[in-house]
Amino acid sequence: MYKGKFEWPDGAYIAVVFNMSWEIPPKTIGTAGDQKGGRGVPSSAKYTRAMRPVYENAFAETGGMQRSLDLWQRYDIQTSTYADGLTVTLFPDLAREVAAKGHEFLVQGWDHEFLWKMSVEEQADSIARTNKAFETVLGKRALGFSSAGGHMTAETFSILAEQGFKYSCGLRNAEVPFIIRVNNKKLVGMTSYHE
Repeated sequence: MYKGKFEWPDGAYIAVVFNMSWEIPPKTIGTAGDQKGGRGVPSSAKYTRAMRPVYENAFAETGGMQRSLDLWQRYDIQTSTYADGLTVTLFPDLAREVAAKGHEFLVQGWDHEFLWKMSVEEQADSIARTNKAFETVLGKRALGFSSAGGHMTAETFSILAEQGFKYSCGLRNAEVPFIIRVNNKKLVGMTSYHE
């Protein structure tokens, strides 16, 4: 099926990586302009925002992250945490606790805004600002990236390569990691599902 021989370590048939998306939704959540559609109010509504999606997206900080940390520790699981720069900035103590327990952070962007809504410059700024927030709060930059909702643009890989990322996940085109060539650089691409 694949051109080269590929094997997971220790004769495993599959690799499973546990991850959690920890993000601040964009300001349009619950409004008629909600990027996910169907979660907001219609444009004819007497009120401008549905509050249910706002509060559903706040669960990580009020209990969800601690519950996940406890579960991961109980079963000795190391995870990847897809996080936004705004999230890490607003909740630095919780972010440091996640990192101190050995969990990896991946950049998603400044907030959970889809990249297709941004210019190339805005995408690059969102990704760079997030990694700067990681460096400030956590003491190190992320090497991995996963875009909000798995949505990327044609320019995203070039931005990632220029900013020194080593891999990008959220891609859904292969069962095994693969190489993405960007000019003279390489990124590892990985499939992941995080709806």
